[in-house]
Amino acid sequence: MPGATTDTVGLEVEPNSFVIKRGSSILNKELLDKMLGKNPKKYAGGGTVPIIATPQERIATPEEVDMYGLSVFRAINNS
Repeated sequence: MPGATTDTVGLEVEPNSFVIKRGSSILNKELLDKMLGKNPKKYAGGGTVPIIATPQERIATPEEVDMYGLSVFRAINNS
C-alpha cells in the first residue's frame, strides 16, 4: 500500500481505546467512517495515554468499543 507504513504520528488517546491498523483502516474505510465518523477525534486533556501511530490508522474510543464490541474491532483488524 502506498504511503507511510511506520509509526510516526504522536497522539494522546483514552485508556482502553482500540487502534485499527493501517491496512485494515484502509480496507474498511467506509465501514469505519459509519462507525467512528469521518473526522479524527479530539481528546480532552487529562486521562490520556501517549502513543505513536501509523498514518491512516484509526482510533476507536472506549465508548465506541463498548458500543460495537471488542470482537468487532478485532475482526476488522484481522481483515
